[in-house]
Amino acid sequence: MEETPEEDVRSLMDVNFFGSLNVLRGILPILRRRQGGHIVQISSLAGIAPPAAGLGAYAASKFAVEGMLVAVVTSEEAVSAPSAVRVPVRERGDQGSSCPDSAG
Repeated sequence: MEETPEEDVRSLMDVNFFGSLNVLRGILPILRRRQGGHIVQISSLAGIAPPAAGLGAYAASKFAVEGMLVAVVTSEEAVSAPSAVRVPVRERGDQGSSCPDSAG
């Protein structure tokens, strides 16, 4: 973490945390008006398990997402019991992708 450039950490937080936060802020009022629905959040095992070396900033951003989701679920349960809005989380591990590398 100490050697990761601040702009890299901010970029990860912008995409992973603030991107998820903005989607939640946009959709929760709609789901409440509909009296139910699901928001499926894609996260990472790095947010709940020790990350591989060099992935500290990424893991911190995913840990922030996990914490935010706990707060959302807790507040939804307080607003309506039982809550009609569900927020299941899918924590994916290290997996290959068929997507081309944007740097390549």
